This record gives sequence, C-alpha cells and structure tokens, in this order.
Amino acid sequence: MRIGALLLMGAIALSPTLMLPAPMQAQREETRPRRAPQLLEARTTNNRVRSRFAKYYITLATPPNARPLQAVQLDQRTGGEAIALRLDDIRVWLNGEAIALDSHSGNGHNEPLTLTFADPIPPDSTITIQLRPRYNPRWGGEYSYGVTVLMEGDFSLYLGPARLRFYEGDRRIWFP
Repeated sequence: MRIGALLLMGAIALSPTLMLPAPMQAQREETRPRRAPQLLEARTTNNRVRSRFAKYYITLATPPNARPLQAVQLDQRTGGEAIALRLDDIRVWLNGEAIALDSHSGNGHNEPLTLTFADPIPPDSTITIQLRPRYNPRWGGEYSYGVTVLMEGDFSLYLGPARLRFYEGDRRIWFP
C-alpha cells in the first residue's frame, strides 16, 4: 500500500502537465521586473483649505536594477471632494533636472491622470512630479492619489497612495 502511494505521488510530481518547460520558466524570470520603484513622499506647500497657491509634490525612486518607466498614473481615491488640477502647469524633475512630458491625459479625479514621459526614465533615478490645484479642497481631511507606474514591457505596478492632509481654520464666527 505504501509503495503504491509513493509511486502514484512520484508520477503526479513528474507529470508533464504540472511542470513548466525550462524555456518558459527562464522567459518568465527574464521578463518580470527585478525590483519595484518606490513612492518616497507626497507633500503640499500649503495645507490650508481653499488655498489657491498650493503645489503638490509626489516623489518616486527607481532602484538600480528596475525596468525603465514610461508613464505615471495618478488617480484621486479618497477625499471629501474632487480636486481640480491645473493640467497646463504640470512639472516633472528627473534627479533634480526638469524634463519634458510627451503627453498627459485624464484629470486625476474622475479619470486617472496619466503622465507619459518623452524619454523612458532610467533605473536608479528620482522623479518628482509637481501638480498645481485650482485651489485646495473646501473641506479638511486626508486626500489621496493612487500612484501606478507603467514600465517598459507593458508592466504596470500600483505603488500605493500619495496622501495629502488639509486642515481647516477655526470656522466659528465672532461677533463683537
């Protein structure tokens, strides 16, 4: 009984339908991204509600053995209201130097804002994206943008939320 069970288990383990061919295994390992980019920081220059002079900065880093980045996608996921962005005033820096965008599409709140780079971002780089809202939200709280990177070879990877917090002033009205 034991020998029969061992033979059956050995036959199942060596079954050609359960094993991947060696070339297919190598291809999967070769095309898979080796290390993922990281979302380093999200910050605003002015965290007061209704401010018209704020700028939002989202910083990403690519490790030395990562695939080149072709685009970044930002999608507002949380918050009390949709933040309207000035799409004509988007800036991007690569390792501290301004770079050009090839294109952008979407608006960031009811459709994802996709920023496509003119040249792919090489590994071992730091990318900073500057967004300008028309004005900060009217209500305080935490607002977040989901950050997804699109890499060479049709890979996309969700990095996580870029969180911004806005604070309300004292809303009480004082009468003399």
